[in-house]
Order: sequence, then C-alpha cells, then structure tokens
Amino acid sequence: MSKSFILFFFLVISTCVSAQGDPLFFQQINKDNGLSNDNVNCILQDSRGFTWIGTNDGLNRYDGKMFSIFRHQPQNKFSIGGNIITHIIEDSEGFLWIATADGGISRYDYRSSPDRQFLTYQYDPADKKTIPGNIINKLLMDDKGMLWIATSGRGIVRFNTKTGSFYQLPVSPASTVLDIEMAADGKIWAGVQGRGILKIDPLTTKVEADERYSDPYKKLPHVVVASIFKDSYDDIWIGSWDKKLYRYDNGNKSPQEILKNNTAILNNDDALCFEEDNKGLMWIGGKFNGLYILNRKDNSVLHYSNNPLQEGTIAHNKINCIYKDREGNIWLGTARGISLHRPLLQQFTQTFLPAINNEQVNKIYDFTEDEQQSLYIATDKGIFWQRKGEASFQFMPLVYNGERLQVSKFYWRNKELLVGTNMSLFVLDLLKKQLTPLPNTDKDIVMKRIIESRVVSIAADSIPGRSVLWTIPYGHYLAYYDFAAQQWVSRQDSVKKIVADLKLTDNLIRKIVVDRNGTRWIATAKEGLGMMRRNETAFTYFSSSNNKGAGLLATDVYDMLPDAEGNIWVSSHGGGLFYGTGQPLSFKHIAGSPNLGEGMQLDEKQNLWFISGNSLYKYRLAENKVIAWQLPDIEKSTGVRGYIFKSRNGYLYMPGNNYFIKFLPSAVYKKTTSPTIYITDLKVNAHCQTGRLFEKNNRFSYSNNSISLEFAAPKVPDDEPMQFEYRMKGLNDEWAVTDANVQNFANLQPGDYVFEARIAGATSEKDIVSFAFTIIPPFYRTWWFFIICALFIAAAAYGLYRYRINQLLKQQAMRNKIAQDLHDSVGSTLSSISVYSQVAKIYKQQEKQNELQDALEKISTTSGEMISEMNDIVWAINPRNDNMNIILQRMESYAKPLLQTKGISFNFNYDPAILLLNLKMEQRKNFYLIFKEAVNNALKYSNCNHLEVDVKVSGKFIELIVQDDGVGFDMEQLGAKTSKSLSGNGLNNMKRRATD
Repeated sequence: MSKSFILFFFLVISTCVSAQGDPLFFQQINKDNGLSNDNVNCILQDSRGFTWIGTNDGLNRYDGKMFSIFRHQPQNKFSIGGNIITHIIEDSEGFLWIATADGGISRYDYRSSPDRQFLTYQYDPADKKTIPGNIINKLLMDDKGMLWIATSGRGIVRFNTKTGSFYQLPVSPASTVLDIEMAADGKIWAGVQGRGILKIDPLTTKVEADERYSDPYKKLPHVVVASIFKDSYDDIWIGSWDKKLYRYDNGNKSPQEILKNNTAILNNDDALCFEEDNKGLMWIGGKFNGLYILNRKDNSVLHYSNNPLQEGTIAHNKINCIYKDREGNIWLGTARGISLHRPLLQQFTQTFLPAINNEQVNKIYDFTEDEQQSLYIATDKGIFWQRKGEASFQFMPLVYNGERLQVSKFYWRNKELLVGTNMSLFVLDLLKKQLTPLPNTDKDIVMKRIIESRVVSIAADSIPGRSVLWTIPYGHYLAYYDFAAQQWVSRQDSVKKIVADLKLTDNLIRKIVVDRNGTRWIATAKEGLGMMRRNETAFTYFSSSNNKGAGLLATDVYDMLPDAEGNIWVSSHGGGLFYGTGQPLSFKHIAGSPNLGEGMQLDEKQNLWFISGNSLYKYRLAENKVIAWQLPDIEKSTGVRGYIFKSRNGYLYMPGNNYFIKFLPSAVYKKTTSPTIYITDLKVNAHCQTGRLFEKNNRFSYSNNSISLEFAAPKVPDDEPMQFEYRMKGLNDEWAVTDANVQNFANLQPGDYVFEARIAGATSEKDIVSFAFTIIPPFYRTWWFFIICALFIAAAAYGLYRYRINQLLKQQAMRNKIAQDLHDSVGSTLSSISVYSQVAKIYKQQEKQNELQDALEKISTTSGEMISEMNDIVWAINPRNDNMNIILQRMESYAKPLLQTKGISFNFNYDPAILLLNLKMEQRKNFYLIFKEAVNNALKYSNCNHLEVDVKVSGKFIELIVQDDGVGFDMEQLGAKTSKSLSGNGLNNMKRRATD
C-alpha cells in the first residue's frame, strides 16, 4: 500500500455467459404492420420482387412498405377461391397458383383487369371434370407445365394448365398428401399421412408405394410425412411426426440410408418445413419448439426459440414455413406473424452483458484491450473482461473506501491501465489486481473526490520539459497530472490558474485529444470546438456564436477526430457533422449528416463511421455520401450511443443499453442494387383499370380525365426510408420527390401524357417505369373538327362572296333591265311622240285641223302612258312593296277606277295562299305590268261590259287570268296590224315578261 490509501482486491466472477453461437436477430412483421392474419402458412417472392404471404385469413402482397390484401368474396366468382392460403407457386409465364384449404386452387394474373385477375378451380359435385376436392395442401409445377396438387382425402391430382383438365391418380385409398417434391431423377415424392412416401413418374403417372406401410400397426419410420425438401446437393430431407429428422442421400436412395440417432437434433420436435441458406446451413422449422439450424458438415445444431422478453427473437415456436428470397434473407412464417432474418444485420454482432446479482448494466462507457487482445468494458457496475476467443465474460467490481465505483474511462500508459471513475483516476494493476490512485491525489480538491461527475476523457501531453496527463472531470473544466511534480493541477489551483490562463470558457468539456502535431483539441457543450496549438498558451474556439467565419455552425461538440492528413472531423449535437481543413482552419458542413452527432471513428480505408440518433452512419469524403445502417436490436432498446472504440485488429465497438455492437468495417457490405419499380394500380375517375397498364395506345375520353397511379418498388423491409421521384410529361417535365407511392392527377386537359416514376437518386433510363396515355378531346376540339369548321367557314365565306357577287350581278342585271326597259319604253315612246310632233307640224302647215287634232291626242296619250310606266317601274323597285298583299291592292286600285270610267264592271279574286308568297323585285314588276297590260288591252279593244281577274297558285307558278265579255280578237290580224303601227307591242311584252 502507498501513502494513506487503502488497496482493495478485485472480486472476479467468471463464466457468466456460456459459449454459444452469435444470436440471430429477427425483424417482426405481423398484423400491427398491416398483415391480414398472424398465422402465416406460406411465403413466395415473385419474379417482380413482390413478397406474397398466405395466411389463415387472406392472401397478402407485400412490397416492403405496404400490404395489399386479397380475400374471397362470395358474390364475386372472380375473387380468390378461399381465405385459408396453404401454398403459392409461380409458373414460367408469371402466373401465381394459390392453394387454399377452403376453396380449391386459384390462378392470379396481375396483367389482367382487377375484376378478372383470379381464375378459380373448385370442386363441383355435379361436374366430374372439376377438381376432386377443395382442401389443397401443396402444389408442384413440373417442366411440362403440369400442376401436381396434394390434397386432403383425395390423394394426388394432376392438372393440365393448358387444357384445364384434372386427373386423380389411382392411389387406393385416396389419402391425405401433406407435401410433394421433385427429386433429381425427375420423380415426384409425395409425403402421405399414414402411408409414408409415394413416388410418381410424371410421364406415366405410375405410382410406387412401399407395401410395408399398408399395415397400419407395423412400426416404421416416417409413417406420417409432414414435409419434403430437396437441397442444393439434391439430397431429400424428410420431416415426420415421429420427432426425427431423415435425409435420403442423392447417390443412394435406399431407405436404409436414412439418418439415425438424430432425435436430439430436433429436441423432441416435429420438422414442419426446411430451407437452405446461402452458407449451406439447413434451417428447420419445428412444430413446437422453434427453429433449428443444422450444419450438415458436423451435424452441429443451433436452436432458437421465442423469448417473450426479447422482441428480436422468433415470433412463435411453431414455424409453419421457411422461405429464402433472392437476396438470401430468411422468412419464417409462424403462428404469430413473420420473423425475418436479414444476413446484412448479422454483419453487426450484438452481445449482451450478463446480469450481476440480478442487476443489469445500465450504461457502457468505454472499451479497451490489452496486448493479448482481451477486451475490457467499462460500465456503471464495474469492469467486464473477455479473453480473446472466448464467449464468456468475467466481471470485476471496483470498490474503493467501501464505495462501489462506476468505470467511465480507460487509458493505457506504459503498460499500466489507468481507470477513470466517478470518484477519481486510478491505476489498475491487472497482474496483482490492485487499484491505486495517482500520488498526491488526495491533495487536490477536485480530483480527490469528483463531485457528482466522472472522468470522461484522458490524453497524454507534454508541457515544456514535463510529461502531463490531461483529464476531464465532466463539469469541472479540465485538470492535468504533472508526473515530475507528482501533483494535480485543476481549477482550484490558486497558483496555476488554468481556467483563466487557458481561457477555458466552458466547464462542460466532453473530450480532449492531442494530435500528432501536438495540437490540443477540446469538445465543449456550449463553446463548440477549442484548439490550442503546441506553441500557444490558450484555447481558441470555433462555434456558431464566436467564430462564424470558420464555418463551424454548432456550439455543442460531442466528438472530434484528427485524421492522418492533419484535418479534423467534428461531430456536433444539433448541427451534424463537419470537416475542418486548411490554415487558417475552416469548416465544411457534411450535407445529409443527421443532426444529433455523437462518437466517431475512421476505419482502415478512411471511411468515417459515426453514431447519431442511436443509429450508425458511414461517410466517405471522396463520395460525399452519408449511408445509414440498420443494427440488430433484439431487446428493442434505445439503440447505440456514446463513443466508438477501434481495436487493434480494426474492429469497431459501439455501446448500447446492456449490450454492445461489434463489427469489422472491411467485412461490412451493403446491397448496392436498387429494387425495380413498378406501376401497380391505375384508376380512371376512381374506377380501377389496372389491366390497361399492360396495353398500348391507351386513350381516355375527355370526361375520364382524373387519373390515379400507384407504384411500388418491392424490397425487404428495413429502416431506410424510400423516396420516389415522378413526373407527368405533358403536364410538367420536372421531377418531383415524394414519400407517397400514389399520385393523383385531376382534370387533365386533352393531350398526350407520359407518367414516369423512379426511386429517388436513380439516374439511368432503365430505372424508370412509365405509362403513356392520351386524353381524347371532345369532337369540337379535334383537328378534323377544326378542319371541317375551317372548310365550312371558307365555304360560307366563298358563298357569301358568291352571293355578294350574284347580288351585284343581279343589281347590274336589274339596272341593265331597267335601262333596257327605259330605253325600249321611253325611247320608243319619245320616238313616237317625236314622229307625231312632226306629223302634227305638217298637219298644221296644211291646215288639216282634224288630222292635227288626232295627232295631238296621240301625243298626249303616249306621253301619259310613258309617265304611268315610269311610275310602275319606280314602284316595283321600292323594297317596301315586296309584300304580296300590297301588290294585289295596287292591282285592284289601278283597274277598278279605270274601268269604272268606261262603265265596265270589275271583279278581282285571289287565292289566300297567294299572300304567303314573296316575289322578287323583277318578278313583282313583270307580274304587275302583265296585269296592267291585259287590263289596258281589254279597256281599249274589247268593248266589254264586264272584266274579271283571278289570281291563284298552281304548283310552283302563279296563274293570272284576265277575262272579259268583249269582242275578242284574231291573233293573225292583230299581228299584221301591230307591225304597221308605231305602238301596239302589248302581247309581245306580256309574253316576254311572263317568260322572265
């Protein structure tokens, strides 16, 4: 013993944990995650990557994030046949064949429309061509496309999937077949309840049976075969109800080659299912006691069972099925959901510390190892010690002055192990198992008995000419031990005022590091990162509050780590990860790093591993990418926390709650391939039309313009969130990021669209899934409608143009006609007047009074007729006289007074239908002038006493009948007389006007 200190020996409690294999971590998937039922009977990963799960209440499609559930609907013959799903297989064409225990078999085609995706085959007593029974246990598809069906009570049935015909094999009695498998020689092995094994030639359907099993009282192996499995060596494994495990070697099919003396392998259990993992280990699911993993090389077995206190164990001890997916993950279907084992998680070993006197460790603070690579773990209960190559731990409680100590920090100095505790710093002599404080520790107020704290960091350094040891008693700034003077210098030293001299502005210092250049770094909770170079006497601080120009936008620094190139990594609690380089020092924030940074370590390849938010992350500067890693956590604790320890052989250790995680960074790998994305559902105006996803030239009417698209990228469920990017070409060509896997587009305008989706970060065209469609515009917005409208408008414009031209031509023709009429009438009349004037002049010179008087009367009559005719032309041109009623009134008002002067009675009749007609101007003029000419002729030449006029409609013509009771006339005489007269063209004019 030295000075006044009392030395205590260590109590050593050894072999607290028995040697065994590394524990397996299982992720649980059950009804809480969306599974339809917790009793899982079968699992299959299809060719697209979706995981199909058959339960006692429906079929589930799982993409690693969401479930789609299919159940039988009694009123829908196209729904799945039953709800108790017993087996699922996929054929070469991508069809799923689903066996049920309550509804026969169903075929599923994802390419069909939703109301046609399931085609079911069920037993019908009235139809002998149907399947013989509805209770189906297993399915097998041979290379000819024949489906072999293991039934309950109906033996084995062969189904021709091309013709739809069933054939029940002639096995008597028709027993219950629990499983079928195809052997390497092409024969089908069938496990029969009470009949052992049957072998079937699929080409001839010949059945080989062991006649010994016909005697139910004879004691034989595997009388009831529950499961059959062919491994990668083509050996056949048999699970039966006799608590034994059997294997038929491929090279020798003799029953005598069945494995014997293996009852202990199954722990008095029945094997219900088998699977072989990527390492060649056989996974065997028990009926009662859980999971067995058999190493066929030495027949060693690891047994795993459900532990209700540990959520990371298997969910239930009855394992109905085991399935290995394409990534090597193992899915256990149990009576309480799915237990998923991911080998990627086994890269990280989770080791639990044993309880000491029924007390669990609450906190692991630090790790270290000696030259023999024995591992030491500092905890709140003391030290746990594990020799290299051993699985068990030894426990060393530390007691000083009767007080049990917490161990918070290790530090090796000259082969001596220094131990920081919640009391002070001690030297631990492992050979003598002695605990000794540093000399004169009792003379320092701070280090004699740290108040409400502990030693959190230790670093060796040298002050000019002197070797010192920096120590951080958290909450008390820092202290150092001067080995030459054998004394502590702390904040209470009145001579060496280290707080003021070193400019320590924060008492909450988490860590101190001295790099290879002699620069001291401190991590503080309020002042950020402190730096003091070798030739400096005080700390300079970098944080968001006091040195913004340097770029360290944080105040709470948790850890710092100088690298081999003289740069420094900084982990902050609240600001994430930073990287400091250059002279003067400047910092860059690592984009994508989580905010709650804690401990860090660099591996051999200079990858940075760090803890944040109780999880593990990796960052490589050259790639500038932060990657999250999922860690096993069997007890579902709060995860890893604190600092990371790096061993001499490169292993990294991270503390958790009563456990630690160990891994070798160079051996850790991550799946680099991204899952394939698919469009899984299409809704048009809220109506499902999934089948159209696989059609070309999709066209929707303008009223069906609300489109909903669902997409998924099937993967193994993990803690890494998956984001998607999508765009709708024709609407927006920019990619948008989303967490949702459904996108809705309402009221799309007519046009061509292409929906595209991909996993966020993907850049290759092959990683994009798309769906092209067209919204058809209404007919009034189609190109052909616009062409028709354009043609119609052009035709209308041309018609209007032609109409205008025709009107102009008609007007011109009318002008010409009027001019012609005026020329013919007025010209001839004026010519007649001129002639009569010359004649009158002659008669006057000759003093022939009678002849003169006659000539003057003819001049007067002719001029009167010309005035009347001019009046008629003006009246006919006036558009106000278009009405037929006005025409008739004018006709009557003209004839009636004229005839009355001559004492001729007049009767004017017309058909009322004539009032509905509307004559053109030329027709109106001609019609009126014909009437006028006829009346005048009758007045002048007929010597009648009565004149009657009738106007009526006859088909498309108007008939004008003018008749009198006068003398009449002879057409030949009248023509001869007219030719000798200066006037008298009335009949010719009437005929011409009627023709026009």
